[in-house]
Amino acid sequence: MIRRTFDTPESPLLDEVRDVLDALDPMPDDLVEEVKFALTVRLLNAEVAALTAAAVPALRTIAESPPSITFSSASLSVMLGVSEDDRGLLRLDGWVTHGGAEVSVHRPEVTSTPLARAVTDSHGRFVLDELPHGRMCFVIRTGPAHGPSRPAIVTQVIEL
Repeated sequence: MIRRTFDTPESPLLDEVRDVLDALDPMPDDLVEEVKFALTVRLLNAEVAALTAAAVPALRTIAESPPSITFSSASLSVMLGVSEDDRGLLRLDGWVTHGGAEVSVHRPEVTSTPLARAVTDSHGRFVLDELPHGRMCFVIRTGPAHGPSRPAIVTQVIEL
């Protein structure tokens, strides 16, 4: 965290107030990452798809009971089935309500470089595999076949 020093007669008092506020109400660890992600979404002029359904196994491994996750926005829905291979890497079998859409998965702190990318088939199906566990979000871009140029759709960040 960047700490600003004050060069005024009140500096010691302001430093003390800052320290008290930091102790009573510390900044959340992931706040900087979340703000960067929110700014990136705004710069993309993107629509946000909210998490609408998640069936995550309780006290079971992904292999025993794969979770399913659904995101929805005003213009489309994305459904994901999550499984894990024998190396502990994730495979996401998904479906988007538009065929021919591009789906990419990103780390929220590195939104410019995707971890993986896939184009949906004519039925909206896609697969993203060999993904590491961690925080991620999805960016969906639909092509001109689905109407005039549309903004990208970005999902909320989830932990897989």
